[in-house]
This record gives sequence, structure tokens and C-alpha cells, in this order.
Amino acid sequence: MKTNKIKWRYVGLIMAGALVASIVIGGTLAYFTDKTEVYNSFVFGNVEIVPNEPNWDPEDPFVPNEEVPKDPQIANNGNTEAVVFIKLQVPVDTFTAVNDDGTKGDEVTDEIFWLKSKDVPDSEHRTQFNDVEHDGNWVLLSKTDGAEAGSYNTYLFGYQKALGTSEGHISNVLHPDDAEWAEMTKTDTLFDKVQLKNFVEGTLLGDYNIKLEFYAIQAQYLTDVNGDDLTEKLFPNGVFDENATLDAQTLRTIYGLYAGVDVVTAEYTEIPAEESSEPDEPEKGGDEP
Repeated sequence: MKTNKIKWRYVGLIMAGALVASIVIGGTLAYFTDKTEVYNSFVFGNVEIVPNEPNWDPEDPFVPNEEVPKDPQIANNGNTEAVVFIKLQVPVDTFTAVNDDGTKGDEVTDEIFWLKSKDVPDSEHRTQFNDVEHDGNWVLLSKTDGAEAGSYNTYLFGYQKALGTSEGHISNVLHPDDAEWAEMTKTDTLFDKVQLKNFVEGTLLGDYNIKLEFYAIQAQYLTDVNGDDLTEKLFPNGVFDENATLDAQTLRTIYGLYAGVDVVTAEYTEIPAEESSEPDEPEKGGDEP
């Protein structure tokens, strides 16, 4: 599992000055002086995220139609609230599919895995994320199709709630301890399991990786190019509301601040179980400002 630890810092400044006193005695100006120096300790806010897949075992062998646990999520290991994102890349290749009745299917160029929430049984061959369309909190911000063998379909998700600070702390960010992980403020899983598609033997060869990248940015004092506060609704009356949510366009703008790019609108078209495993072309809008 690739683990990224990304830090953003917010600095608060406190100013203090020296005090000087003077007094006039008997018509003669006499100065009684004092100088006091105050040294302020500045506490730097930091955003530190820890990604984890608690039930994923990378050593498990994998055969067609088998489901294995894979459950990426993010915990807040810093001392300030954070808005978080996951970029997911799913491998695409050309293979001859096997139909559910065991007969030989068509040759397709497609994602070789279904990524599923825990509610989707192994008999249903479709991808379903824990997104807002399925009672989750992840929001699909964009999807880019790789289209050719050896490429990747790339999904960008944002979490509609900012992550508050955690009561606990993870000491080993590369291998989080289960007890420490249980004490963390964390996202829902993006998905819970993966299923390798059924294919004719010999038509898929090589090693394949599902790539995950994790991003975070401070949740407060984020402004767009016009100076408008993007996350004001997360802090009504200056107090963090863990249940407040951000819409897709706001999340795209925030990610653009992080990555320095515009995010293209995209809609994910779910593949019904009774239909072919080849996905419909998703509808795409134009570039968002």
C-alpha cells in the first residue's frame, strides 16, 4: 500500500510590545523606565493524514470472480480540521470476458476489477462506491477514462465533510496500530472490497495495481480567487460543525487550490448487474472555473 503523508500548515501570530512608563516630579521631568520582553511560543497548526486499508492483505492470491477485502480510508492525525481527497486509478486491459452462465463472452477493453461497497453481493457484477448516491460521504469530482489496454481509469473523490481532529494519535503512520486506528477521526471507506472479473485464461497477463493517492488541505481560511470563503459553512459562528457538508463544485475548487489545476466535471454511470460488464461512456461537462 502506498502511503502518503501530506502536511499543510496554518500559522497564527500573536503580537506583544514593550512597556515604557514616565512620570513628572516637582516640575522636573524624570524618566523611570522599564523594558519587558515577552516571548511568544507560536503553535503551528498542521494537517497530517494517515491512509489505511485495515482489512487488505496484499499477500492474498487472487482468482477470477473472487472478492477480497480492500477498504481505503483516511484518518486525521494532525491538530486542525482537514478537507480530504482520494485519487483512484483502476487498471484497464483487453481480455475475453466469461459470461455469468460460463459461456465465452466478447473481447473487451475495460477495467479488470469491480470495486464494491459491502452491500453488493459477489453475484452482482458492478462497481459501487460508498458515495453520496449510496448513503456515503464521498463525492465523485471527476472521472477520466484510459480507453486503451495498459492504461488506467482515473477517479477523483472528495469527502463532503471536513475531518475533525482525533482524540488519539497514530505513532507509526506506515503501519497503523489497530487500537490507535480505532480512536481516530476518519472517513468512510471509499469501497470495501474488489472482485476480479472473470476472463478466459491467458487473455490477461501481467501484474496489475489499483493505485490510490491521498490528499488533504486545511479546512479553515480557504478562499477562492475572488476572496470568498469556501468553507465558512463548516464553521458557523467560528465553531467547527462536523456534520456540515460541502457540495461537489466547492470540493473541486478546493482541490484546484491544492493541485493548481481545474477539475473537470464528470458523472459516474453505475453498471447494473444484469447488463454487460462493459461500462457506458460517462457524461462529461465542460471545464469548471
